[in-house]
Amino acid sequence: MDAFAVHPYPETSATGPNFPHPNGTSIGLADYTKLVGLLGTAFDGTVQRGSTLPILYDEFGIETVLPAAKTRLYAGTEPATTHPVDELTQAQMYTQAMQMSFCQTNVMGLLLFHVQDEPDLSTWQSGEFYVDGSPKASLFPVRAAAATVHRGIAAACPGLALTPKLVLVAGKLAKTGKHPGEKVFLTCSIDCSYTVTLDSSHSWSGTAVGRVTKTLLLPGTFATGPHAVSGSATAVLNAGPPAAAGVTFAA
Repeated sequence: MDAFAVHPYPETSATGPNFPHPNGTSIGLADYTKLVGLLGTAFDGTVQRGSTLPILYDEFGIETVLPAAKTRLYAGTEPATTHPVDELTQAQMYTQAMQMSFCQTNVMGLLLFHVQDEPDLSTWQSGEFYVDGSPKASLFPVRAAAATVHRGIAAACPGLALTPKLVLVAGKLAKTGKHPGEKVFLTCSIDCSYTVTLDSSHSWSGTAVGRVTKTLLLPGTFATGPHAVSGSATAVLNAGPPAAAGVTFAA
């Protein structure tokens, strides 16, 4: 196996993601340590990875109660065992699920099931959109929570050490005008604190949002010839070793 996929459904939608199952065979999001231990027992010492095997939570769903204005769009009967929740509770549970899985070292991803509701009430109304494509109140909080995962700031995790990928690109030198200088475009893969140094003598520091390119103006006029810009960046949360990058430009 390249990875192990599992559906970590709670007992009901009202149960939520943080309910552990120390006994029995059930596996939920709160049973990460148990799952890693089982994989290790099964495969460690063989050619198949076990306790280090990447894990994908490939179906996690929390169903919502339908408002009266939307019930005509659905058919069938909701099972009595579903226990759907209101939309803001769904958002809180999805956010909690993202935060939990973000801190679990072997977990490579969490897929929410669904994005859009199914029309049959005997199936899943766990989307952030109703069956007609209109958004639920959970959409924007869930979207915001997903963004914090991509930015590396979903949660503070004991033992997690993140290193951003840092890219520096030199822009076009502005030789005239009110503010001559060199533009440098800086991108961190996750939220970072950075320091950029010009020719080992002048430094600028700041923060950048993950995956959002930041334009830095290194002011002044430059002697003819090559110049070097070096940079370092550290994750703003769960900081590991810093990243380094460099770029040169000619004046």
